[in-house]
Parts: sequence; structure tokens; C-alpha cells
Amino acid sequence: MEEPRKVYVCGMIAAVLVAAVCHVTGQSAFLRPDDDCTPGASEDLTRAQACVHKERPPLRAAERRFILTSYGVPNWTGDDGELDHRIPFFMGGTTDRANIWPEAGSRPNPKDTLEDYVYRRVCTKRTMRLSTARAIFKGDWVTAFRRYHLR
Repeated sequence: MEEPRKVYVCGMIAAVLVAAVCHVTGQSAFLRPDDDCTPGASEDLTRAQACVHKERPPLRAAERRFILTSYGVPNWTGDDGELDHRIPFFMGGTTDRANIWPEAGSRPNPKDTLEDYVYRRVCTKRTMRLSTARAIFKGDWVTAFRRYHLR
């Protein structure tokens, strides 16, 4: 009988150790996800596929729990932010742990402003390649926000 209890206790210790392995960086409305925990993932879409409205798939409950626990906020409700796609959904960003992170703060936020700007550049004006748009969000979106003078 002792062996199963040891496994359970070890499992609980492991869960605590894993609980907050991910950390956001930045300040205030310019938070970024942990590059190791939320590296950004996307499907390869054409411009035409990206620029047409798509139904966003729901985030599975197990994925949500994993993400929130990894970022150390297992009871987070999203009242002060959102579970956000690192690479925006319209660009093919996936709805899973590789691309979703808890973004605290008010909405809309500067990242939302940049997403709207990039959408217009990719889909309306057609002056930005989709691969460039993905790279903005996979990298340091805060620098891009400032580069495009969106403040």
C-alpha cells in the first residue's frame, strides 16, 4: 500500500515544481509570453486563407489548465486579461499550449492594436507578407509596436 502513496506524493511534488515554470516578461500593457513555454505555433496559410473569417476552435479544458498552471495562475479567470494567441489566429496561429498564454491587462491592449495594424497591412493594403507578420509576433512584438509608431 505504501508504493501508490509514494507515487501520488511524488506526483503532487512534481505538479508544484512545474506549476510556475513559465513567466511573462515586460511591463504593464507590454507583456510578452515565455519563449520556451509559448514559442508560437501556426499553420501554413496562404494570404487568401488568412484574410477570410474563420471559426476559432475552442481551447480544450486540459490545455487551458496546463497553460494556466505552467504560468503559475491555475485559478485565473481572465477577468483582468485574456488567454491570447501569441501568433494571431487569423495568421494561422494554433489554439494550443504552444501558442496560447495568459495575457493580463485591459482589452483592447497594445498587442491588439498591433494585430489590427498587421491585419490591415496583410489583408487590406497587401503591403506585408504573411511570413513577416508571423515573425513579428513570434519575436518581440513590443519592438514592432514601437517601430510602427502605434503608441
